[in-house]
Amino acid sequence: MYFEIAKKFNINFPKFYEIKNFCVSTDLGWKRMNGRYGDIIYKGYAYVDLEAFLKNHDPGTAETPRGSFTAIMSKDNKVYIVSDNSRQYPIFVNPKDRILTNLTKHDTVVYADVSLCIDCGSGEIEKHYHETLFEKKVDVSLTDTSSMILQTLNSDISYFKNTYKNPIKVIPTGGIDSTLLIALLKHNNVDFEVIDYEYKKWTYFYKKNRKEVDENIPSRMFMKVGHSWGEQPTTLANGWHADQHFFRLYLPFIVFCKMKSHDFKETLEANKDSYSYDKLKHKIGERMQDSSSVIDGIVDLESGYNKIFEIIRASFQPWTFEQTMYWSPYKNIAITKHILQMNDDDVIKNTMEASVQRHILEQIDPNLLDVITPTKNEFDKTVYDRFTKTLTNY
Repeated sequence: MYFEIAKKFNINFPKFYEIKNFCVSTDLGWKRMNGRYGDIIYKGYAYVDLEAFLKNHDPGTAETPRGSFTAIMSKDNKVYIVSDNSRQYPIFVNPKDRILTNLTKHDTVVYADVSLCIDCGSGEIEKHYHETLFEKKVDVSLTDTSSMILQTLNSDISYFKNTYKNPIKVIPTGGIDSTLLIALLKHNNVDFEVIDYEYKKWTYFYKKNRKEVDENIPSRMFMKVGHSWGEQPTTLANGWHADQHFFRLYLPFIVFCKMKSHDFKETLEANKDSYSYDKLKHKIGERMQDSSSVIDGIVDLESGYNKIFEIIRASFQPWTFEQTMYWSPYKNIAITKHILQMNDDDVIKNTMEASVQRHILEQIDPNLLDVITPTKNEFDKTVYDRFTKTLTNY
C-alpha cells in the first residue's frame, strides 16, 4: 500500500495519478473514483462497504472504519491522506519539497495517531491528532472477555469472506496466533490454503524499492516473513497484530505495571515458566533504555492508558503489498480494550500465557492446542515436525 504525494511523479513507482495540482505515485492495486467532495485514489479493505464509505466521506472528519486501507482524497483546495482507524504505517514528510510518502524515509516521521493533509495553494502540511478513547469500568472475567472477542472475530471473518473473493493463503508457524487463525478460518467455513513456502514474486516496484521496503518496516520484518504474489490478486491471512492487540508486547506490559504499581521485574520472574517469558525478558533487556524513557511520563492511570494505545498503534506491521492483501482479523483496537477491562491478574496472565487466545482455541478446536510451540517463537525439530504435519494438512 505504498504511495508518494509530490510535485512530480516518482519513476520508482509503476502507477501514476494526478489529484489537484499534486502527483501521486503508487504501487499496484490502487483504484480511482469520484466522490462527493472530489477525486479519490484508494487501496485496501474495510469491514464496511469501502467504496460507498469513501464516496460519501468528508476527509476533514476523523471517524473512519476498521480495516486496512488508505485513500488519498481531495476536498476544496486540499489533499488528504485518509486511513482506517488504526493506520499501520508511518508517513515520512519532506516539507521543503512537499513530499508525503510511506516508502522513502525523510527527517519528519508522522505516526498513526496523526493524520495529514496538504494545502494545494500554500503547500502547508496540516497535522491532526486523534486520541484513542478508553475508560476502565467494572472488571470483566477472562471467560466473558474471550467470548466477546470471539464474537467480534467471527463477525469480521464472516464479513471478509463474503466481501473479498481473492484466494486466501495462511502461513503456519506453530505459534498461538497463526494456529488460532487457522482454527478461526475453519470454524467460519472459509476456503484457504496453508502454505509451507516463502514466495516473493519480482515486480518492477519490488525490484526498484526492495531496500526501502526492508528499511521502513521494523526488524526487517518484510524480508523475514513477508510474501508477495505480485500482480496476482491474493490474500495473505496472517497472525500479525496479535501481540499488539491482545496486549502481549513488552512495552505496553511495562507501562501497565508502572501505572498499576506492580514491579514489572518481579511480575516477569513470577511467570518464568510461561509461554512469553523468554521473549519478553529478551526484549526488555535489549531495550531497557527505551523502556525507561517511556515509563518516566506515566503518572496516573489516564496517562498510562494513553501511552499503551499510542504504543500499540505505532507498532507497525507489513501492509498490503502490490496485489497481495495482508489481512489479519486481529488488527482491531477493540480487542485491546476488551483485554484491559479484565482484572490486573488476568491481564498479566494473558500477557504471559496468551490465555485469552488459548481459551478461544479451546472452545472452537481444542485439538490444535497440542501443536502450539512450548514458548513463543521457539521450537526444536520435534515440535516443528508436529505442527507442520498437522497444520499444513488442515
